[in-house]
Amino acid sequence: MTDPAAAAAMSITSDGRTTAADLNQRSSNWSQVTIQGVRVSGGMARIRFSVTDVPGGQWLDIGDISLVAADS
Repeated sequence: MTDPAAAAAMSITSDGRTTAADLNQRSSNWSQVTIQGVRVSGGMARIRFSVTDVPGGQWLDIGDISLVAADS
């Protein structure tokens, strides 16, 4: 996204807690975004992507989403 007013975010919610990451990348290169410290409870988590104040012609391309269990 190239408009400075535009905002994009990814969030994950589980166990009543939401953790988010900023996706405001100003280039066309792929980048990896990691959200650490998420505790998945009850075998469920909700991943959400949001954009705000995005004018016409702007886009966000998302691919290869994965949840990886970390050592506790």
